[in-house]
Amino acid sequence: MKQARKMKIQKNYFLLIGILILFVLGVYSSYALFTVKKETKDVLQIVSGNLYAKLTNENGAATIAYKSISSQTKFTILPHEEKTIVLKVENVNQREAKFNLYYQVSRKENFKIGYLENNPVLPTEEGFLLEKNGSQEFMIRMYNQGTDSVTVTFHSQVGLANKPLSLPQNAQKLEVYSQENGPAVTALLSKANQGQDTASLNQELYPFSMTSIKQSTWKEEEKQDYRYVGENPNNYALIQNERYRIIGVFGTKDAYGVIEKRIKVVKEEPIQTERFQTEANNEYGASLIKKTLDDYYYSLEDDTKKMIANVEWYLGDFKNLEFQNLYQQERNRSQDSIDLLTMIAPLYASDYLYSYALGFNSTCFQSNQNCQGSYLGNLLAGKSSWLLSYNSLDEERNHVASIHTDGTIQFSSDVQEEKAVYPSFYLQTNVEMTGQGTIEEPYQFHLSL
Repeated sequence: MKQARKMKIQKNYFLLIGILILFVLGVYSSYALFTVKKETKDVLQIVSGNLYAKLTNENGAATIAYKSISSQTKFTILPHEEKTIVLKVENVNQREAKFNLYYQVSRKENFKIGYLENNPVLPTEEGFLLEKNGSQEFMIRMYNQGTDSVTVTFHSQVGLANKPLSLPQNAQKLEVYSQENGPAVTALLSKANQGQDTASLNQELYPFSMTSIKQSTWKEEEKQDYRYVGENPNNYALIQNERYRIIGVFGTKDAYGVIEKRIKVVKEEPIQTERFQTEANNEYGASLIKKTLDDYYYSLEDDTKKMIANVEWYLGDFKNLEFQNLYQQERNRSQDSIDLLTMIAPLYASDYLYSYALGFNSTCFQSNQNCQGSYLGNLLAGKSSWLLSYNSLDEERNHVASIHTDGTIQFSSDVQEEKAVYPSFYLQTNVEMTGQGTIEEPYQFHLSL
């Protein structure tokens, strides 16, 4: 009897142990399943991304103004305003995740928006992967062609790395921005003279290229410059009731590295006579004439300032003085030269010399004394004026290129000499124009209406 009772106790003991083990396993299993389910739910519903915006200030200079926003950011685009922004999508989660980028807009009509083609990653509807603490920037351009302001709100979605995302209702997918030539550029290029072979017969833009120029980072169609050449082409322009001359149409790079064709102009009259610098320093960025030109920009009317583009000006240095190499040397990036983003600057040496139509007269390659007939030569005749580039052969850094009173280019003008300052600048891509470019009916520019 005692033995039977003992066996029963042992049986109950083992049964209790078994129940406890099953209970523990059940609880553990339930907890594990709950944890996985909870974790998956968190990834889908709680994980969120941040957007950051880098904007341009009212003068177009690239200023970093990062502002953290939970999952959206909003911009107002004024009538006839073109704005480029940089949106930064950042993964703040402790795991790889998938993000997308989309927008909502208050008005679609007469409004252009899209990302620029130089983005390394495309903001697709299905999303793009970002590793833990990773980020991706997107350059986005917006152009309001209407008469009322447009509000644009950007959003970012986040989801599992192995599943595609989809846009919510009423969301707009970002497409590539259509970068066709602006209206004024298109109008000028439609008149470009493709067939004349002498400067005297060429009244309109001439497609100008040199085989020695290598611009390997540019698209093939952007390597082609168009210049006005010869003695009296149809390149007169009127800005704020003052006369300018159009140098040509050039592929230029803006503050975001985007290359587009823009019209370049130069004022017919100098704004001041000024020393380049008061000490031995031929760096344009620190020069007196840069300050003079900056002050001139700020003195312009608001509508005129809005038409001027903030672009990259080349500060390449001259290592030899062969005239056919001017264009290439201006664009060289040596250890000592840093390109500059600015609104207004002096002419390049190539702007002046190539207005004598080097493409037509090979004797100009040997010496600019042989060149005959140039509207800039006539314009600057008898005046000594500063050019943009400096002479790197000068160890004392005391000399800059200029145009002498006899019309020749001097590569060793002392920075403390006083010379005329002529402002030149590039126009925004969204300008329109009227007129014929003649002295009786000059071109006039205005923002697109």
